Amino acid sequence: MTPPLDPIDAAVPTEPAETDGDLMVTLARLDAEPPEPGARAALMQAVSASPRPTIAGSAPLDVFAWCAHDLARLLDDLGPADFERDVTVYTWSVRELLAHLAAVEDHMAATLGLAGDRVPHDDPDHLDHLAVGAEYRQALRSESGAAVGAAWKATALATIERLRAGAGPAADTAVMFHVWPYTIDSLLVARAFEIWTHADDIRRATGHPPGAPPPEALRTMSTMSVHSLALLAPAVTDRAHVAGVRIVLTGAGGGVHDIGAGERRLTLVGDVTDYCRLVARRETSSVLEREGDEALFADLVAAMQAIAM
Repeated sequence: MTPPLDPIDAAVPTEPAETDGDLMVTLARLDAEPPEPGARAALMQAVSASPRPTIAGSAPLDVFAWCAHDLARLLDDLGPADFERDVTVYTWSVRELLAHLAAVEDHMAATLGLAGDRVPHDDPDHLDHLAVGAEYRQALRSESGAAVGAAWKATALATIERLRAGAGPAADTAVMFHVWPYTIDSLLVARAFEIWTHADDIRRATGHPPGAPPPEALRTMSTMSVHSLALLAPAVTDRAHVAGVRIVLTGAGGGVHDIGAGERRLTLVGDVTDYCRLVARRETSSVLEREGDEALFADLVAAMQAIAM
């Protein structure tokens, strides 16, 4: 079943101002009435630390562009043997993973009306993210890893250039991509998640340290993800609605988010980068500390990962 509304672009409530990470954690845990002994001292100690100003999120196209350029820079550093190394989360080599990305990139360009003639918008496998563009991926099998990477890069950068020039649909236009409804902006953020995730897959395969988007991009990615959960959970679980939940994401680019309706049943605390990796299915739910309804937590994790690419 698909949700009736865009799962990512649901209206985002106004958030409390972000301050120091320690303060956010302290506030998240001060829900008891009356406060536990020492709570006031702990709160005042956190407040006395230098607060970090709220970080504004980047525009979705800027997030997508950062992740695309980051992967392009990584590919420039790879040697011929690197493209044949195994990517452990799939049965693919780096070269085959890049062929998948090239097909998805072309399919997105077609979806946006920006060329994309190798994988048409009505591709027979358009509902299956891993299967899309089979014919195009087959054609790339005879190409070198560097050539496959260059094919992905050319399509991705052309999409960025055309969108920056005003081509394609308006940012709030609704489109279907695979089985999910998106707006253009939310699709760009979802694809940014994918490109960053695969860049780290390639880093692991080739002995490079993991990378992370800048705080402004993490702010956009995490905020869109968190505020999609109340719509996604009923779409992918048996839950009719989501009760009140506070999610506190620490670190630069994090924030305090209240979602759901009614009495708060769950509080989650974790690092914003770890949260985004959990959303991309590259971390486990253990990265989030939690207090409250365990069944609700399990359903939220399913919602977090529902549209991972």
